[in-house]
Amino acid sequence: MVMTVAAPGVYVFEEKLGPRTIEAVGTSVAALVGRVPLRGVAAGTPVPVNGWMEFRRRFTDEDSSSTDLSNAAFGAFANGLRRLWVMPTEAGSEISDDDLRPLEGIDEIAIVAAPGYATKASHDALATHAMRCSDRFALFDLPKDAPVEAMTEVGGATRRGGAATDGGGDGPAPAPSSAPSSATAKAVRPSSIDCGACYAPWLLMQDPLKPGERVLAPPSGHVAGIYARVDATRGVHKAPANELVLAAIDAERRITRQQQELLNPRGVNAIRFMGGGLKVWGARTLSEDSLNRYVPVVRLVLMIRESIEQGTGWVVFEPNSYPLWEAIKLDVRAFMTRLWRSGALVGRTPDEAFFVKCDEETNPPEIRDAGRVETLIGFAPVRPAEFVIFRLAQVTAGAEPA
Repeated sequence: MVMTVAAPGVYVFEEKLGPRTIEAVGTSVAALVGRVPLRGVAAGTPVPVNGWMEFRRRFTDEDSSSTDLSNAAFGAFANGLRRLWVMPTEAGSEISDDDLRPLEGIDEIAIVAAPGYATKASHDALATHAMRCSDRFALFDLPKDAPVEAMTEVGGATRRGGAATDGGGDGPAPAPSSAPSSATAKAVRPSSIDCGACYAPWLLMQDPLKPGERVLAPPSGHVAGIYARVDATRGVHKAPANELVLAAIDAERRITRQQQELLNPRGVNAIRFMGGGLKVWGARTLSEDSLNRYVPVVRLVLMIRESIEQGTGWVVFEPNSYPLWEAIKLDVRAFMTRLWRSGALVGRTPDEAFFVKCDEETNPPEIRDAGRVETLIGFAPVRPAEFVIFRLAQVTAGAEPA
């Protein structure tokens, strides 16, 4: 720092030393897409709400009947959610990519679901949205009457005699859950995706708009609330499983251990009646990659990546040289060390838990000439204890167009 003084005397100048603080981004704000109870609400405009009473004021009246979205919103707030974006849509059996587009510009959203929308087209739209945004985790529902066997096969196929065949979207209606294995049933599992998870069955709950009546609710809303609750009490690295499902009386059906042995390897997380209450008894994603098999690992990766991207935004327009590389390493190491101390990373020491590399090797002349500075970050999530590596690139002044 150049000090400029005009007269003799003692001067004190403040100079910032040490790393700049990288703050962890929020992981608990959810968005729910679907039909709201109040008629006449404009579709396509996301609305933030901060509690169930605010939801009722905005989206219900005395004559309103519950919808899948309102039941899910009630379950989300009852289980620990504090902030929700409601995305009203037109009445229909499916959501499309266009229905989700307005949510893309809302950076604080970390969890997204379309309660009750369980067709293949709806699943694909939700998955596409989550992957395109790359900063949020999708929760999927299955049809309320789908047999367990159909939950293990990706939607768009028809199971006959236990084998999956190409069925298309207009296949026969799902068979009852008690039907023999030779029955025909439409497969309903969402396609494989790293940043998404699926839960079943639907939940029996008191109708939040008509006391005394009972309704079936899609589980995605309640699960979003459980994610928020666990994030607040334990951290995003803790699996949102072995957790009680509040605001639910029972499950649509009782999934047995034998049935869960079919569902779990296929990434369908069971909600089971255990120990006198309903519990989420699974924490698997829909990924086929073993490194992305668990919900807390994927959500931790999403949080770390976005936190570092936002926290290192200051590097733009800085001289791309050794002092900048050292400053980036200092900032990122401080952030990763805090994560390690919180129990999110495996290792007896920080050096065992993560590494940060930003030097001449990650930034050769061709990278610098393109106006980029690249940092290589590796870390060992709590489970599984393998390194997850991604490359972080910040564009500096004078960057060449891609």
